[in-house]
Amino acid sequence: MALILGTTYMSHWSRTVTSKLASLGLESAKEAGISPAEFQRLTGISLLEANDPHGRISATKHIAMLNLIERLDTVTMLERSGNAPLRAPFGTLIGVISNSRTLREAFDNYVRIKPLIGDVDDISFQVVGDLYEFVYTLDDPQQRTAMSAFGHLASMADLARQYTENDRLAATIELVGKPFPGWKRLAQYKSCKVVFEQPANRMQLRLPTADEPYHLYNRFAFDAIDGQANHELKLLEQQRSFAVRVLALINELEMYASEGTLLTLVCEKFSISRSALHRRLQREGTNFQSVATQARLCRAKQMLSQQSMPISMISDELGFSSVSVFSRFFSGHYGQSPSRYRAINRPD
Repeated sequence: MALILGTTYMSHWSRTVTSKLASLGLESAKEAGISPAEFQRLTGISLLEANDPHGRISATKHIAMLNLIERLDTVTMLERSGNAPLRAPFGTLIGVISNSRTLREAFDNYVRIKPLIGDVDDISFQVVGDLYEFVYTLDDPQQRTAMSAFGHLASMADLARQYTENDRLAATIELVGKPFPGWKRLAQYKSCKVVFEQPANRMQLRLPTADEPYHLYNRFAFDAIDGQANHELKLLEQQRSFAVRVLALINELEMYASEGTLLTLVCEKFSISRSALHRRLQREGTNFQSVATQARLCRAKQMLSQQSMPISMISDELGFSSVSVFSRFFSGHYGQSPSRYRAINRPD
């Protein structure tokens, strides 16, 4: 019987990653000759955000950064993450998954606490007997390479090699899309075979000893680090809860024409003053304008892919003054015009 283990799915907007990844991305960009000012223009990530040790970066900004970094012919973040000083900021996750009771529990724990580093994209795995199949699903796959999928799947192979003490454990990673820059170097670095243009980002591993106790498991250390991980996860959930509720309410209202009127309605629904609403959103690292903008973007994508109304009518429905303003707004966030997005994502 198959056992499915996966993630908790959230709205795309509510997803974030630690700013420590943005810091690594900024360093990679610098090595490629991209200034911090140009990095901010291309990704929306400021130097202040990238250097905030406790900050979080929105999914939109993180994906924009990946679109930049993954196409650079330079030392990649994935290779750099193998260095001990760069692994240190992610010590909580590494401490838990490298010291779990069994390999299967290590995989479970990876899925469970991955949001501490970032909950952009989803990873899940299925177990049939001793065969483990991992699937990695990208957010906005049309706009990205499969490097992130490769990195996470290769990490699962590394984890399996640690627990089985078999450095020669074979791993073939199947990836959607065409080869990305530097993939041969990364495949060699991670001792993985890679096959592109596949229907899903996935990897299968035969692991007959996955449920056997790990002989280096230290229960005292695990309990301490896992307790810290659970505390950090709870704080992360609390940080995004109010903003997600505001976003859900805006989507329910489906009213985008006047931000001022929309703000008044949201405050009335929550029985809260404007200043209190702004303070709560600010504590979560966002503001009402950003939330309203994301609601409008999500609605635009939905209407373009699911409805047949003319783009001019969609523009009016979303409260834009003209089709050209709507087109610039949409293209600025997604890198393609509304008509192009519709052509790619509209079902036949």
